[in-house]
Amino acid sequence: MTSRPAPGIQSLQRTGSGPPPRPQVRRQTSAHAGAANNGRTQDVIDLTLDGDKRFAEDALLKTRGLASQAPAKLKLGALENIQTAQDGPSRPPPRGKPQLAFNPRPNDAGEAPGFPPQAGQSTAASSGLANMPMPPRPGSSVQDDLSLPHRRILPGGSGVKHDRNAKFAGFEAPAASVVFPNGRTADFYPWTSNSTEDILTDALVKGGVNNKPSMINETNTARPSLWSNLKNKSGLQTLSTLLVAVLERRQQCGRLTAPSTFKPPPRVTLTDSKRETWLRDLANPAIALRRLSRTIPHGIRGKLLLEQCLSKNIPIARAVWLAKCIGSNELRAFKRKGASGTAGMGAELKWNREWTIFVEQFVENTISSCGQADWKARMDYATRLSSHLYCDRLLDQDHYLDWLLSSLDGSTLERLPVWLLMAQIYWQDLIASRRRGRRLAEALLGHAHFLRADPSNDTIRTISGHLEKLIATLLMNKPCCLILPKIWDNRKEVVNDIALRYPNSSLDSISRDLDCRNKRLSSTPHNSHPNSASPITEIVKLLDSSERDVDLNIDHISAACLEKNLVPQQLVTTVLGWASSVYREGAHRIYLATRLIRKWNTLGIDTDAAVHSFLFSLNANQPFETRNVFRIVSELVRSKHFSVGRYLQWLIATGSTNKHQASPNDWPSHLRLITELPLENLSDHVLNLRNTLLQGIGFAVEKEEHDLDAAEDYVAQQIPSLFESWPASVSEDEIDVSGLTLSVRLSLGCLLRQQVASKMDSTITTSMKTTPRDGSVSVSTLTPSEFYSIRELVEMLGDYSILADILGMALSSCDYSLLAAVSDTLHYHYQIFVAVGAFKPLFQRLASKYASIRSERPPERELFVSLADLAHTAKADSQLMHLLRYDLARCEQKNSLAACSPASDNMMDILQTTNMDADEEINHILSSGTSMDEQIMARVFKKITAQLDEHVRKDITRSNVFVAWFYRLRSFDEKTFERLMNEHLMSLLMNHQGKVLFATLPTLIGAGCLTLASFAEVSKTYISSVSDTGGSSAAKTSLVALNAVLPNGELNWFSQIPDAYRYRLDQQRFCADHPTEFLEQLRRVVELCCSQGSPDLKVHLTSLLSSERLLGVLRQMAVHEFQAFATAFKFGPMPGPENAISAIKTLLNAILDPKDTLGLAQKSLEVQVSTIVEVADDFSLPFCQLQLRQIFDMNTASAETSDDAVSAALLDAIKVAVDNDRSIWPDLIGGLDGSLTRKIREHAEGAILATIENPGKSESSPPSSEVDETYIRRYLTVVDFTATNVVSEGQPNMIIILVEKLKSVVELLNPTTGKSLDADSMSMDTPSAALSAADICSWIHAVLHLAVLHKSSFQSGKSSNQTQATFLWLLRTLFGHPHLQHHPSTTEYLFDVAAYFSDDLADDVRAVLAKADLAKPSQDPRSSFVFGSSPPPDCWLGLISPSASTATVAPSTSQPPQQSQSPGPIPMHRSLSQQGLQKTASPLQQNKGIPSLQRFATQHPQSPQQFQIQQFQQLAQQRSASASPMGNQSQNSLQNQPQTMFMGHGTTPNLHSAGGNGPGNFWNQANLQAGRNTPQPTGQTPSQQASQQASQQQQQEKADVRPLPFLLRRWEILPDPASVAGGNDTALSLGLFEARKV
Repeated sequence: MTSRPAPGIQSLQRTGSGPPPRPQVRRQTSAHAGAANNGRTQDVIDLTLDGDKRFAEDALLKTRGLASQAPAKLKLGALENIQTAQDGPSRPPPRGKPQLAFNPRPNDAGEAPGFPPQAGQSTAASSGLANMPMPPRPGSSVQDDLSLPHRRILPGGSGVKHDRNAKFAGFEAPAASVVFPNGRTADFYPWTSNSTEDILTDALVKGGVNNKPSMINETNTARPSLWSNLKNKSGLQTLSTLLVAVLERRQQCGRLTAPSTFKPPPRVTLTDSKRETWLRDLANPAIALRRLSRTIPHGIRGKLLLEQCLSKNIPIARAVWLAKCIGSNELRAFKRKGASGTAGMGAELKWNREWTIFVEQFVENTISSCGQADWKARMDYATRLSSHLYCDRLLDQDHYLDWLLSSLDGSTLERLPVWLLMAQIYWQDLIASRRRGRRLAEALLGHAHFLRADPSNDTIRTISGHLEKLIATLLMNKPCCLILPKIWDNRKEVVNDIALRYPNSSLDSISRDLDCRNKRLSSTPHNSHPNSASPITEIVKLLDSSERDVDLNIDHISAACLEKNLVPQQLVTTVLGWASSVYREGAHRIYLATRLIRKWNTLGIDTDAAVHSFLFSLNANQPFETRNVFRIVSELVRSKHFSVGRYLQWLIATGSTNKHQASPNDWPSHLRLITELPLENLSDHVLNLRNTLLQGIGFAVEKEEHDLDAAEDYVAQQIPSLFESWPASVSEDEIDVSGLTLSVRLSLGCLLRQQVASKMDSTITTSMKTTPRDGSVSVSTLTPSEFYSIRELVEMLGDYSILADILGMALSSCDYSLLAAVSDTLHYHYQIFVAVGAFKPLFQRLASKYASIRSERPPERELFVSLADLAHTAKADSQLMHLLRYDLARCEQKNSLAACSPASDNMMDILQTTNMDADEEINHILSSGTSMDEQIMARVFKKITAQLDEHVRKDITRSNVFVAWFYRLRSFDEKTFERLMNEHLMSLLMNHQGKVLFATLPTLIGAGCLTLASFAEVSKTYISSVSDTGGSSAAKTSLVALNAVLPNGELNWFSQIPDAYRYRLDQQRFCADHPTEFLEQLRRVVELCCSQGSPDLKVHLTSLLSSERLLGVLRQMAVHEFQAFATAFKFGPMPGPENAISAIKTLLNAILDPKDTLGLAQKSLEVQVSTIVEVADDFSLPFCQLQLRQIFDMNTASAETSDDAVSAALLDAIKVAVDNDRSIWPDLIGGLDGSLTRKIREHAEGAILATIENPGKSESSPPSSEVDETYIRRYLTVVDFTATNVVSEGQPNMIIILVEKLKSVVELLNPTTGKSLDADSMSMDTPSAALSAADICSWIHAVLHLAVLHKSSFQSGKSSNQTQATFLWLLRTLFGHPHLQHHPSTTEYLFDVAAYFSDDLADDVRAVLAKADLAKPSQDPRSSFVFGSSPPPDCWLGLISPSASTATVAPSTSQPPQQSQSPGPIPMHRSLSQQGLQKTASPLQQNKGIPSLQRFATQHPQSPQQFQIQQFQQLAQQRSASASPMGNQSQNSLQNQPQTMFMGHGTTPNLHSAGGNGPGNFWNQANLQAGRNTPQPTGQTPSQQASQQASQQQQQEKADVRPLPFLLRRWEILPDPASVAGGNDTALSLGLFEARKV
């Protein structure tokens, strides 16, 4: 009786006992093959089809012994004339023959029978062999062969002549027959003409042929002896026992017990020619592998092996066979050398890594040969071979995939299509884990982003289209791979464009969801807030940035303001507030706001109502300058963009005129405007209505007219030449022009413009005769002195639109001094003229005037210097700058005299002349030569400075000789002059001659010998040298130096007006261009003065700090140079004078609160913080930030213990601002120093974490019944806007707190399990009744939000690995918790954070987490994706081994397992049967982390292969002493029973079906012992009790038998390993399958 082997080995067994794996393959014609190929899916990359076909052919040819008989070489037999009819009837199937092979489908004739039809199309992610179907019923597969053509004899023959010399080759065995190990065919006895019945004898003829009986004759029946036993009640049981015993004995006798004789084919040393011959034979499929396995040549390994396979075109299956043969010998060589244990595993891993690198280099070299003739075929072969090696797990898959991703990421455009094809082959493995899926997504998005730059190329469009398809596939199948918060901002446009290309798909929603998920994981979440800056704040910043823009475009600014979508009234109010705020400086704001309101008025916006509303809302305590608002309205009235009549009607309608006040200065702002309106262009009825209303209020209109007349007379007296026709005035009273009402001042401005214009008109007729070229051109006859007076008056009036008109008229003059004055005026007020819109036109006219007059006569030097500075500020074109430099060089050259002798030659003659005064002497010396030595130059310089000192003592002003003297003296030797000048300035500073210094500086600056930046350096050097010895002298000197560079509204009294004006211009430029130096100088003054106890210095310092000169400059710097301002005045805890910080605080108070309405000086620091946050708005924002910084500096310097109180006060104030929905608080926090924002953030984080309950403290006290989600959300917003420095700082303690809070959340979700953090042991009961799942979700969101912000802290510290592992394991527990599955947004957030944090995991941490995840009975695909915890490739295989519980329960019946002794090489199953996997408990049970992570600080990274080997070693340590489960069998049967048994997943016992306390707890010793000691129920017969006991014993035996993981040695799974077939020579020992002999 024959028996077949177990169904698990048919795909692995090639020869030996049992049938062949599949029947003979019939080759089909090319037409059928083409049809089969066309039937396949075309979009699947199939790399294994041809190899399987050839592999099946080789196996069958060798089995039949027909490998040498190829179809093309078959000899004709005796039956060659027998024809085959294609449509004839088929042969009937044989009877009684079991069909052991699987059904080959008729349509898959081209595929290898016996394998699943989709084996060639399996992806790289498929593990092991495919599950084979159950064997068919006997004889059922024969019917499938009826459709195949069969040979049959046709009547009449074929008409073909027989070959008489042909020999009969014998009968051919049927294709579906069974082959014994010795090569014989089962149930096949062809006629050979030499059988017993073929020999005719007398006995044969008489008696015939019959089979002799094989037993002795029976004389009696067995019924009497058996019936007595069968007729009892237990007879059937007895008969069953006997039959079972017979079957067991039969099975035991027929089982294959021979030890495995497998060993890899040996390698021999061959010559080069024989080796080439052997390789060519290997490439020939007709030559059997069993024949080639005798002599595998030495020296073919590594890269040479792959190159030989490619060059010889060896079939893929045979190439893989050769690689396995060589690899198995190489690996066994390590064992022969004595390497075992860890050293042996390390050597094997190293060899496998080297082999993988060889394969990678082989593929790279093949790709690099692109362009050759046979490159496509070579590339196809290399790709197929590498994929077969990968699928057979003959490579280090981790290293191979990492190399593939690195190559794809760094690929060039020419090789990108090949790497994309390679990525498609291994697509499933690449996206199976987060670690590789993220790299794949980054590579694809990076290439797609790069290719978007040049979409015109057809090749690029093709590649880009292929990339987009791959990215779209990734979006649809694995969108979690695109969680890339670090690069999402730069790559999201690619994803959005791809989503737009497929409008009917779900890609659009997926891309939007990914955008939200990535922004949620951003380390700077405040950047993603849409309302991070209010529209008003953006408008204020836009207006501030336009102050220094010489190319200001009012249309662009207007459009940018309108884009903010504010209400028109609010928009106008914002602009008016900016123009009138006390926190801004400059009259340019008036004209910029005027132009914007004019623009909006022309667009149809009701600006009048907005102005009325703003004026009505103003009061005396608000930080606004009403005079600026009045000036804006006046400019609007001038241009007829504001209706005065409507305004008067509004006053009457609101009843504002009914309120009578004593003085107009006490009137409300909206009523005071009536007295500030310009009166020139008003109609009579409007003017009468105005006067009527004023008289009704009690205002004297006649006094206003009298003031105007007096002011006009005063102006006429100041410039009599301009008012020649004006009647002479008898009044000599001084009038403060700047103190007049706005109406009077505006009238005076119009009067001045009218007089200048009228004088030009009168000049036209008189100057026509003197005009050299064009008499129609108007030429102004203004003298420089008249222009100086007009300019001074207009600047006092503040009417710069009138000044722009006057400058335009003055540009028609040909006077160089006047043009230089116009240039300086345009330069000094350039911001105002830019806002007015007159700067560019005036500058262009001035440049054109200069270009026209330079051709007639050379201009003077003062025009060159002035115009060059103005051109630099105006950013003029290079041609004008080059022209100015050229003319200035010519002017310098002409000023040098052409004398031959030096000045020292005539010095004695000059000095002997006694009748010359000092001025003539200096002039004569300077004009007497072209060179001068240092001594003479020093004597002349000393004489000039002495003369200047004498003029200062005598109060002689406006001298014009010193500028020329210094300029001419400097032309002799610039370096010597500079040295003498610096020494003289130091002497003035040392002697504290401030008056002389203030007279010297404008003179030197006007001569072009000095700049204020140079003077600041000189003063700094001197003060530094004397600050240590003479503190009082240094303090006085610093005050003088600061006053010298501080802008002054008045002109210098000593110098001439042009030099004084240039000096004031240089002061303004120094503060604008050198803010850092100015602020450092100011701080030095404060420190030096505060360090001295002199009352004099204190008075001078107080006067300086409260002066409007300094406050105006500091306001500008606080707005435009905030960082420099904050850095200069940051004292902090550094040692220094205590009153210096108070002085700076007083200065900041004066800037923030100029009217002292807040009273900050009288409040405590905590109250000051609250007040500052309360009054902060868009205009005072930088000043409030400076105040907060100074408060924290003062607090730190005074008492560190109260630092928390100030921080808490600031946090409370910000919370109130958040509650009131004030949009200014984010900007208020963002501008603070990093240390301050850190304190605020820490307080906010503490407040958030304090809301999360800690149930572990007291079990009796339930958690809070209400969770203020709004409270948490507000504080999270504060944290977002203060998290800018979290990345650089890092807080390791915060990470520990977050981990503990997550543990508390898990405990809240499992109130019945105490502190267990194991997700699989969590109770399914609902959480505490006091808390809902939604409340817990809000806590989880808060903790995750903080964790994302502190992500960098997870990687710092000694226990970072332990912390990361614990944190990720908690996340894994939470997103898989059953209570949270009804909240998908929370679980998605948990999964995203886990995926994001896993990107920075070390390999050893990832391996331990993957091991812990695999130990869980319930696998979550999300955790497998995050940790990369895919099951082992051979997890479907198992070894059945006795458990330890049986040995404990029945030690008397257990016997030591019998080991098979084999003199040959150690079979694979012996080493593997001693390995196993130790059951891993929950790594976080009892609130403990993963123990293995405690050694991460000293361990090296562990590869996945090392982890797998270590896993099986742990199993061997636990299972090495297990006993046999067959305790109830006889001793004889136990000795013959194999120790282990091989089985697949289909026969694995159900380990988790028994329930109990937990997964797998049913198999512990206590439960087994309890089950055996359970008393039997009464009322049962002994036979029933025996049956029940047998059933229980059988269940216990099944329970004790548990499968253990079995690791296949992939390198040793070889077909035809030996030249001669043996009984047990397969790679896997047949004893593992309990195979039976055939």
